[in-house]
Amino acid sequence: MDEPARRLHPAGVVLEAAGSIGGLVVPIVAVVLLGASGGGLARSLVYGLVALAGAVVLGIARWATTTFHVSPDGIALRAGILSPDERLVPRARIQGVDVVQGPLHRLLGLVELRVQAAGGGKSAEIVLRALDPRQARELGALLGHPVHEAEPDARWRMGAGDLLVAALTAPQAGILLPLLAGAGALAQETVRDGGGRKVLDLAPGGLGPLALLIAGLALAALLLSIGAALVAFGGFEARREGGLLRIRRGLLQRSSVTVPLARVHAVRIVESPLRQPLGLAAVRIETVAQGEEPAAARTLLPLVRRADLTHVLGSLVPGLEPPAAPLAGPPPRARRRYTLAPALAGAALGGAATLVASAAWPAIALLTLGGVAYGLRAYADAGWLLDGTHVTIRSRRVGRATLVARARRLQAESLTRTPLQARAGLATLEIAVGAGRRARLRHVEADVAAGLFARLRDLAIGVR
Repeated sequence: MDEPARRLHPAGVVLEAAGSIGGLVVPIVAVVLLGASGGGLARSLVYGLVALAGAVVLGIARWATTTFHVSPDGIALRAGILSPDERLVPRARIQGVDVVQGPLHRLLGLVELRVQAAGGGKSAEIVLRALDPRQARELGALLGHPVHEAEPDARWRMGAGDLLVAALTAPQAGILLPLLAGAGALAQETVRDGGGRKVLDLAPGGLGPLALLIAGLALAALLLSIGAALVAFGGFEARREGGLLRIRRGLLQRSSVTVPLARVHAVRIVESPLRQPLGLAAVRIETVAQGEEPAAARTLLPLVRRADLTHVLGSLVPGLEPPAAPLAGPPPRARRRYTLAPALAGAALGGAATLVASAAWPAIALLTLGGVAYGLRAYADAGWLLDGTHVTIRSRRVGRATLVARARRLQAESLTRTPLQARAGLATLEIAVGAGRRARLRHVEADVAAGLFARLRDLAIGVR
């Protein structure tokens, strides 16, 4: 690139210094404590100021040694004090350009630009931490991923009520709520057995304080989970602007993710155990650049009513809405294979509990029946459909997940048969989308799985 090197916004010195201070919190605290133990408060403050000054100098050095080049061909970044690291991302590999604005960015009137590349990992390939909004818009347009917002062709917003429901029905809540209920029942039973005495008045080591402790910890964890959901998805909005999908989210750190629709290879509809009975689901997108990122970063719809899925997805990601036709499922003889493994796991878990406490022997039957019920549910949920150039696979682990993918964009397909499956004439089909996330269809007719595998392979020829 012949264009001269550019630097980040001068106010980026503050961001770099803040980052350096954050990374040196432990050493700074240690220096202050050592100073206090050796010479009083005045000396400890001097040591602390020296450490802070060092962090500021380090931040300035980081800002001064960071440069970048941008051209229609791509973007290059050079950063590092002692051993500079150079990264180059050609324009053809750029999957998206995201804009992030944290609290300090908003205070300084700056934004952070993140360049997502095909084959990238959990973090962006190139991060420009301090740009003014005008410069960010200029760079996004130059790289072919405009960050300014046009009039949307479709828009979906998340209301405050839906945000609260999403937080209360998050997967973490599904684990913590039973703990809270169990601890509450234990405390109530303890009080009743003690003739109405208060739990806190029980003898040390009693079950009441233990139940309160469990309930307190579970409640604190639940509140943290709710807070995390509110922070992650506050102000959530998904928009389709021509061939671009733009997703905005976050209360404290606001992010705007832009993804070309042509690079959305699939959507995954996730119905957790708490949400499925309520007719609710979350939807995530699968792309090459975002495959390894956390679920929140890949979320297209944090919470949507199942009855609205076809309409909402049809407007935001046309062609990836769930099919109207029913899915084909495994044969009846596969039902036993779906139930056997979880039933044995439940029996083993109940047996282990009985070894610890003999009075827990009913858990063997209860957990075995629970495993059977789970297996029957997994059998009923499993299904597939190849509709033209789109493939749908539905399965269950903890919750029910439905993957709707562009068959021509699959990253891999595999067909496996264990000896027991071969004996029963069954097989397992697995596909990979985005950066390798998989969907698996177990215990289907062997000839059906082979035919589906061949058709998917034929559709993918010439793409990979």
